[in-house]
Amino acid sequence: MVFPGDILVGDMDGVVVIRRQDAEEVAEIAHNKHASEDKTFELMGSDLDEYCKKHLSTTEKRKEGKGIITLDNWFSKYGSEA
Repeated sequence: MVFPGDILVGDMDGVVVIRRQDAEEVAEIAHNKHASEDKTFELMGSDLDEYCKKHLSTTEKRKEGKGIITLDNWFSKYGSEA
């Protein structure tokens, strides 16, 4: 459901609605993600072995359920009516 003041963001993959009250938090998360991806691409270009080590470490954390957003932890934060 979309309400006045909500933000719509779309690209070739789809559209997402950002609630007005979540806009600042979402913008900060997006900015941090973009900065992280820039560092990753830089590392890939300069030291592929180090990148592979970092990627493996991140993959292991994801297998353990750490540091990722799942539907369950999203609902625990925002509720099923969000």
